[in-house]
Order: sequence, then C-alpha cells, then structure tokens
Amino acid sequence: MIAVEILEERIFHIRICRPEKRNALGVADYEQLAGALNDIGDAAVVVLSSEGNVFCAGNDLAEFSTEWPQPKNGPIVRFLTALSNVPVPVIAIVQGPAVGIGATMLLHCDIVIAGRDASLRYPFVSLGLAPEGASSLLLPQTIGRQRAMELLLTGRAISADEAVTLGLVTFIGKSADLMQEGMVLAGTIGNYPRAAVVATKTLLLGPSRSTVEHCFELEIETINELILQSSSASL
Repeated sequence: MIAVEILEERIFHIRICRPEKRNALGVADYEQLAGALNDIGDAAVVVLSSEGNVFCAGNDLAEFSTEWPQPKNGPIVRFLTALSNVPVPVIAIVQGPAVGIGATMLLHCDIVIAGRDASLRYPFVSLGLAPEGASSLLLPQTIGRQRAMELLLTGRAISADEAVTLGLVTFIGKSADLMQEGMVLAGTIGNYPRAAVVATKTLLLGPSRSTVEHCFELEIETINELILQSSSASL
C-alpha cells in the first residue's frame, strides 16, 4: 500500500506502508508509486519515506513465481521511469535496511537522509539475478567501477557511514526524528521559486535521462532471461 499526502510548502509526501512485509514492493505497489510520481501537480519537492523499521526490503520475492518475467514497459519500469523523471527534487528518508530496489531507487533521489541504523544492499547476484534500477550504470558513475563491482558481486551490507563516504547517502540525520529533519529541508526547498528549482535539476540530470531509461529496459531484459534460464534448469 502506498499513501500520499500534500503538505505545506508544496511538499508531496509518498509513503510506503507495508511494514508487515518489511516494505517489500509488489506489482500493485509499483503501479501506485508510478501513478503518484506522475501526478505531483505543482509540488515543489517530493519526500519519499516508509513505515516501520525497514525502509524497503526490495521486490516482494513471493511474486517472482507469478509476476515474472516482467515486460519492458511493466509496472517496475514505469515506477523507475517516473522516479527518474520527477521534475522537482526527491528527498528520501531511509531508516534501517534498504535492499535491492530499496537501495537502487535511492540512486534516483536527489537527497538521501539516513538514520544511523540504515544500511544498503544490492543482493542481486546471490539471488541469481542481475542489477536493476539502472544501478549497472549509476553505481559505477557514483562510486567507481571497481567499488561498484565489489558491492554488486558480494551483495554485502553497506553501513550508513560507508554510504555517506561513497556518496550513496547525502548525510546521516542528526536526531532520532529523521522525518522532521527531512520535512524541514523539504520546506526550505519548497519556499524557493519552483521554476529555479526545476531548472537546476534539469540542468544536472536532463542530458542523462534517455540513457538511464534505456538501462532500465536492458536490465529488465537481462533479469527476465536469467529467471527463464533458472526455471528451465529446474525442470
């Protein structure tokens, strides 16, 4: 379930509400997220958060036997495309583990505020899968090819401190109330002229958007092939 609320200072707040599933995302959740991100109206900033002690445990693994392979224009790609194309800044509030797509979606957020207990993992290879969320493109660009290779091949957990050092997290919250810190920052941005905010983000990210979208499709195709190979081998 995805909850949406519009707050003061033109803040558009999207919240993942599946704490009983460690906020793992299923096809229905991707559909809702894509719809929300494509309908922010005149919001000046988007805040992305989740309920409970886990930011997002990744894809709902229970759906791999029923919803995969996924089409190139399916709910997951539509969500990722919508997130990467949001015209205004996206602030992510991350508590606890961010795993799989829970970690790769952060590559498309403009500011990531993490709790001291936050961690990131990219466990695709250990699951017999390939990277998604354009992480095969954006991780090497962000942290370098060798570091990206190590994180993707081992799937080890990255602490909040290491994530800040690598540039995967903007900063660690100074207090226990991460949401309050995030909302204060969002309010500051929301009070600035929206046109200038949008122009700044467009200048920073605009030239790379088509490449990112192509990467989404290429990665989904690769994952689909791996899933089909695994299914054939198990027969």
